[in-house]
Amino acid sequence: MWGSKDNKKLNVNIGKTSDTSATTDTGTWSLLALFKRLVGKFPQTIGQKTKALSLSVALASDQTFASEYLEDTAAATGDRGTFMLAVRRDTMSGSPVTTDGDYTQLSVNSTGYLHILDKNSDALLLVIGAKDDAAATTDTGTFSLIALIKRQLQYQPEFGQATMANSMPVVIASDQTLEVQGNIAVVAASFTRPADGAAYLAGDVVANSVGAPTILTFANIARVIGKGGFLSKARIWTDDKTNVARYRLHLYNTSITMLGDNVPNTLLWANRVGYIGYIDFDAMSTENGTAATDVATTQNLALKMEYISGASRDIYGVLTTLDAFTPVTGKQYYIELTAENIN
Repeated sequence: MWGSKDNKKLNVNIGKTSDTSATTDTGTWSLLALFKRLVGKFPQTIGQKTKALSLSVALASDQTFASEYLEDTAAATGDRGTFMLAVRRDTMSGSPVTTDGDYTQLSVNSTGYLHILDKNSDALLLVIGAKDDAAATTDTGTFSLIALIKRQLQYQPEFGQATMANSMPVVIASDQTLEVQGNIAVVAASFTRPADGAAYLAGDVVANSVGAPTILTFANIARVIGKGGFLSKARIWTDDKTNVARYRLHLYNTSITMLGDNVPNTLLWANRVGYIGYIDFDAMSTENGTAATDVATTQNLALKMEYISGASRDIYGVLTTLDAFTPVTGKQYYIELTAENIN
């Protein structure tokens, strides 16, 4: 049984309700004083507190958070992780940190994609250039890729045949031979003579106008500018079936000043270089003078006239009559040449 002395000692150890909280974890303190100190180390209320008013804890050395995973751990539905915030920055100008080694936030653009700066991106942008870069003016020097491509496009020919000035230059290999093939060109020129019946004398020009005549143009008869071949066939048609005159066609590789209709033709010294020669035609005839035939025609099939074009692929003609005759007003002429081009 407990004696009164023991009871007194017990009361001292338990202490009084008025005992103040112990100020240290050791020393001479009653149970109530130590318990008050213990209670004071717990938060006074539930809920989130500041660090100074919260208990410090430590995870066990063999324990991990539910959101922490070892390397190469396979993902699974329902896994939890720590949400990382990022700041939207539509334009990145300057640096969001001031000191090397400082922490900073992630930055995203207006669509939520993460801003990433390649250390070589600035140099790459300079190499590529901008859309509005002007075309490079030389093949060397400091130009962006866009500028150089724009320069090349200026000299890139379009599809299809073009003039030499608008074509890409090429060179045949030194050990290669090139087989050149010609072509046959059939080209015509036509006109309507004036609406008059003025009689022609032998050697007069037959043209489309007295005051503003136009030279006959056999367009693109040559395959290549400055090249040519042989004229192998020529023919004339007119819609005057009664016409029986003989004709001569003078040819040039450059256009000359044209004489008017019914004017005596002249050959000029100044035109000697561009003069190709002339083709004579026998008398015109019709297929049947009493039937429905409405044309007269003549042709020269015995040609072997060499020609070379000038500054274009065209050659030009002046038609004259070898006979005096009275024409029918406003009649048409169709003159056709066949060329065998060899280069």
